[in-house]
Amino acid sequence: MQTLYTYLTYAALLGGTILIFLISKWIFKKLKVSFAHPLLLATTAVITLLLLLDIPYETYRIATIPIESLLGPTVVALGYLLYEHRENLRRHALSILISTTVGSIVGIASVWAIFKLFDTPWEIVVSIMPKSVTNPIAMPLTEAAGGIVSLTAVVVVLTGIFGAIVSPAILKMLRVDEPIAMGLSMGAAAHGIGTARAVEIGSLHGAIAGLAIALMGVITALIISIIL
Repeated sequence: MQTLYTYLTYAALLGGTILIFLISKWIFKKLKVSFAHPLLLATTAVITLLLLLDIPYETYRIATIPIESLLGPTVVALGYLLYEHRENLRRHALSILISTTVGSIVGIASVWAIFKLFDTPWEIVVSIMPKSVTNPIAMPLTEAAGGIVSLTAVVVVLTGIFGAIVSPAILKMLRVDEPIAMGLSMGAAAHGIGTARAVEIGSLHGAIAGLAIALMGVITALIISIIL
């Protein structure tokens, strides 16, 4: 009986998560406001429900493993977009490499400089340094550096959500409308979540953003390993 109850709980949490996301997406389409982004609305709703119902995070994590397992295939699927736009990538290879390298350096240096001013423990600094790198890369980096892996996971997700919400507005304000520039900035600053937003704007935007994720991961890993 306990096993049946456990499976029903998992099914309810999984179904509830999907339903919350679909409702959040519907709200976003109706309002068309950046701060009503479905990821932000859905995340807030899920956290609130877990707290109100006193559901342990570990239970929720196990229940939503089917969703988590889709992350890998989704990232791999970006390879098709890269192939589709391979000529554009080849023509702008040098500028893409330089841009992601500078972005990685600035991202790491800004964290180090800000936390240095407040005399923050090094353990926390190294945990936040890979904030603009996708979690599958950021978490092992933090673990190897002796940081707090759970803190890294939270910061990376928040960075992605924030970047996906504000980046289109910021780019529009700065009059940046070139697909490669937009894709690079969104993928480099907001990794997977930013890339998902870039795909919504255009296929070339999404392809470049996907490439930026990979380059940011490699370059950031190299830089952090050199620093440490």
